[in-house]
Amino acid sequence: DSLEVLDTGYFNQRDDGFIPRIGYLIGASTFASKEDVGIHSEVLENDTGYHILYIADRKEKGIQPFDEVETTVRAQVETVKRKELARQKAESTVNNLAGASFDDLKDDGSIQIQEPEPFARNAFIPGIGQDLEFVTAAFTLDSVGQMSEIVEGSRGYYLLQLEEKFPIDEAMFDAQKEPLKQQLLLQEQNQIYTDWL
Repeated sequence: DSLEVLDTGYFNQRDDGFIPRIGYLIGASTFASKEDVGIHSEVLENDTGYHILYIADRKEKGIQPFDEVETTVRAQVETVKRKELARQKAESTVNNLAGASFDDLKDDGSIQIQEPEPFARNAFIPGIGQDLEFVTAAFTLDSVGQMSEIVEGSRGYYLLQLEEKFPIDEAMFDAQKEPLKQQLLLQEQNQIYTDWL
């Protein structure tokens, strides 16, 4: 009664060993790809618990029938088309913005203008998230009022303008330098151990 039976569904073999509904489980991907249908695995362990795998079925490599992938393909095509339209809108906005400011765009209902609170490189930005392209573009700007090129982020296209830039607080950094150093060292040691394992 304490055991739970989960069906992972079909999944592709991945080099990192990730299995749907189970997570990262050393030995699972190899077992799933090498053993025959109807075979049970030995007990495998990860952070979520102990697992015994059973190969219920296997599909051979090949092109999936369209009716099985239609919903996924349609969603992907729609996403590409929306991104193309968004890119065209962003380019049009940049052309119309020559000599103007963001305030002149506030009447355009298809454009969102946001002024986030000051943020650090690794911070979560409300409405943006942790978008590497956005943050990289923001920290590339040097002078107040400077605008970025069009930035393609994970959620859309952005045009950034620098409002304020705060220098590094050297005293605070000096106070936190040693704990940060220890934390980074521990992360590196854990990564080396994981790679070795």
